[in-house]
Amino acid sequence: MSDTAHRIHGIGPRACNADMMNVVFKYDCDGKAFTEIPTRHLSAAIDGFSIKDQYWQTAKIPHSERTSRLDL
Repeated sequence: MSDTAHRIHGIGPRACNADMMNVVFKYDCDGKAFTEIPTRHLSAAIDGFSIKDQYWQTAKIPHSERTSRLDL
């Protein structure tokens, strides 16, 4: 079993490992909600996780490094 989770859809890093995880969740079918579980390992028993803030990608604005100037 791999210790890396790969993004299938959405935003965020293409791959995450256990060091990047912030909180791990298990889905409770009866309560229809995710509950936090005390683990830091990737396994088939987890249903979701959040990643630490520093791993979120920021949107890049095209040409944001250039300054536009109108010459009149």
